[in-house]
Amino acid sequence: MSGSDSEGYRRAFELFRQGRYADAETVLAPLARAHADDPDVVQALANCHAQLGRYEEAIAGLRRVIALDPTRLADARKLGVILEQVGDYTEAARVYRSILEVEDYGDVAARLHGIESAAAPTTPAGPTPNGDLATPALAPNRDVVARDPGPVAATPPPETVALRTADGVLVPGAAPIQRVVGRFNTTDRGKPHLATHQVIRYRVLTASGAVARAVLVSLVPLAVDALRGELDEKIRADTAVAFDFLAVALPYVILAMWLWAAIKVVRSVLYAMRYQVVVFERGIDVAEGLLRRSRRFVWYYQLTEEPAYERTALMALMNVASLSFIYNDASSTTKHVVLEAIGTEETVEALRRYIEERRLVERISIRGIVS
Repeated sequence: MSGSDSEGYRRAFELFRQGRYADAETVLAPLARAHADDPDVVQALANCHAQLGRYEEAIAGLRRVIALDPTRLADARKLGVILEQVGDYTEAARVYRSILEVEDYGDVAARLHGIESAAAPTTPAGPTPNGDLATPALAPNRDVVARDPGPVAATPPPETVALRTADGVLVPGAAPIQRVVGRFNTTDRGKPHLATHQVIRYRVLTASGAVARAVLVSLVPLAVDALRGELDEKIRADTAVAFDFLAVALPYVILAMWLWAAIKVVRSVLYAMRYQVVVFERGIDVAEGLLRRSRRFVWYYQLTEEPAYERTALMALMNVASLSFIYNDASSTTKHVVLEAIGTEETVEALRRYIEERRLVERISIRGIVS
């Protein structure tokens, strides 16, 4: 998109977040016409139509999104939910089956089971509604096309689920915690995915100021001797007491400064090693501090938005990065957490993608969010 179109897209996003769906739709409509092959723009407009109750337009938009990118299982699920809302249970079931052909995604299997087991009215047999916009087959990536939906696909047991990586590869992972709680009545964190701590070389930089001050103070005796040598004999005699005091006191001051710098360096190393982050399949465990030590476990369903990759100029020079996220601490409060310098730039970016995959699965399952 051009600069003006990108700005319009961002403005529409902000309007949508503020609940001004009609205004967002006004901004997005011309963008969707100009960028009819951009699934993000088409999907954003479909979201506005759904919020405004214009379900037929939302359905058409979501079908278009899936045709452009068959890997967007979240949008396929959203299409199924809207079809349920308008009473088209037959088509909703068909959409859910096409998703399960690719992946046991979120609560799709449960929704399909609910449709099949309920005595709900279905649309009469005959041509598929909106036949010209029929839902295309879904695929784990753009190069793989799923088979035509048939009987309900066999799904993994409740304790496992398939996850899609950035390359579209399906790998086994943990099922949403809601499913595990329902079956085993427990809050299992799942298997650990990654354990890390702060990058020590970055943390030691916090002690660089103390080391620099110790170096500067160590140079003071040389400066004092040079100054004393420049004085004439009379002034040197008058200031002899002061210079003698400095000669006695400065070594102790220098020693104290270096001891403090050493303590700061050791403390920084210990803090970095004790700053532990363990990423599980269903949440993140964070422990930090030395004497005042704290631990917290954040379930992925508590995360309110996608985790953010953060890197400063200094981090870029040292090839490290941070990860931050916001989570619901209580029903109406949130907390912002920054996992500072927890790995290389590549490691943190891979971790961000993994957490976002898990966040979507957990939030859809726990909160029923269409996202």
